[in-house]
Amino acid sequence: AYTTFLPELQAEYDYWMDGQDSVPPGGAYRRVVRLPDGTVMNRHWDDRDTPRDESYPQDVATAAHSDRPKEEVYRDLRAGSETGWDFSSRWLADGHTLSTIHTTDLLTVELNCLIPHLQQTLAHAYELKGDKEAAARYARLAEERIEAVRRVLWDERRAAYIDYDWKKGESTSILSGATVMPLFLQMATPEQAKAVSETVRKNLLQVGGLIATERTSGQQWDAPNGWAPLQWMAVKGFNEYGYDTLASDIAARWMGRVIGTYEKSGVLLEKYDVVNPYINPKGGKGGGEYPMQIGFGWTNGTLLGFMNRYPQNTRVVLDRNPAADQPSPQPLPPMNAYGVQTDADTLSRYSLPTLDLAPRPVAPTPALPQMSTVGASAPTSATQIPAPAPISPPAQSEAAPAATPTMPAQQQQDAGSTAAQATPATPQQAPASASTPTTDTAATAPAATQKTAATPQAAPPKVETPAQPADNASGTTTPSTPSTPAPAQVEQPAARPVPPDTGSGQAEQKAAPATGESVSQPK
Repeated sequence: AYTTFLPELQAEYDYWMDGQDSVPPGGAYRRVVRLPDGTVMNRHWDDRDTPRDESYPQDVATAAHSDRPKEEVYRDLRAGSETGWDFSSRWLADGHTLSTIHTTDLLTVELNCLIPHLQQTLAHAYELKGDKEAAARYARLAEERIEAVRRVLWDERRAAYIDYDWKKGESTSILSGATVMPLFLQMATPEQAKAVSETVRKNLLQVGGLIATERTSGQQWDAPNGWAPLQWMAVKGFNEYGYDTLASDIAARWMGRVIGTYEKSGVLLEKYDVVNPYINPKGGKGGGEYPMQIGFGWTNGTLLGFMNRYPQNTRVVLDRNPAADQPSPQPLPPMNAYGVQTDADTLSRYSLPTLDLAPRPVAPTPALPQMSTVGASAPTSATQIPAPAPISPPAQSEAAPAATPTMPAQQQQDAGSTAAQATPATPQQAPASASTPTTDTAATAPAATQKTAATPQAAPPKVETPAQPADNASGTTTPSTPSTPAPAQVEQPAARPVPPDTGSGQAEQKAAPATGESVSQPK
């Protein structure tokens, strides 16, 4: 893999180091900065100095509040997005106002650790390829850059790695979770690693994990937010230098916050408020330019990694959040909505006693909506919304004609259009003498049962009716001609209970005998 993708690795490195040979001391070109002493380091940069396409009006407004040329503000906003921390007090000159952003003035901790890591990777790839000279050159460059990281980005006053303002010649003094990056990539000295562990424990560790920075600015990459990548790099970094207790503590706090939020909301989020002692189901205030996002692979992956790495901590967290420790409900088995009757035993294997399937009242009327049927003696349809207490259909004599109940015009039209498309067919489980109506005259059979017993004809041309939902089998409305077929001789078995969510065409009971009384459908 190293030799196969060596051209891509080299192209990535060349992109970041473009112009390094022509940059004078104290100057910069694109992403390369040369300090007065000749040390070469990197910054974030964007070649365009216009508002971002995805945040055009916001960037125009931000630049209007700045006393700098708007092109500088636009470029710094773009460079700030390139960092991945969009945005943070790390990039703000006054620590809280977005219009003071000056990302291109900063040598960031993460970028200047990732560059020597790429140099190490290139050295290894060229060694495997047999190019000893190139391997030695990149190994030497990596050592020089690691030495620069330990010297330039180390802030003795803060006892941490801090971003460096190359124009001012001093660190920004803003402590952030990026201070663990040299530990994550094994570039810190043992003394620096020890100091970072104490600084992180004292200033960044909160009840739910590590905060992004110690400042609260309203930006999403600041307090009180914690982000999964920072937790992962910190845990791995402290493990590398032997601070296993601190690493385990960070992982346990993060798992507690993520799993605790999942128990209340049922989702994983992109970031979390790790300062508040109480869990917010929505993750917290969030901050930044957009609402809280659901999902995010780094939250899923980090949680899974910690659960595998610390099974004892996982068990403790799950015991504190028992609702999050339940098996996921299994999907229903595939069914043929037009012919196959679902077996009750099969359904029972897919039901969980912990699931609450009771219907909820629809605001503002607490009572559930009443569903009409197409015939007084029709059984309960699988599509009917279940009521809290079982409702049995009124008993009728099989010989008595079914009364046509009052029903909304829309339901009459949907029921009529379903029956109008049916042709005579014999149900799979019905006796040979059973017959079915050919038109929309099955007054006593619900739409779901009619679809089960009928074989659809060739569908007529579809008519788009976006304002009218199609409840029939084909989604079209066909005019019907009432007629009077012979009474059906269908044997009616004992009814079995129907689960609430089996689908629109999976009725558990067979239709009651049709009476032959036709139902007039509205045109």
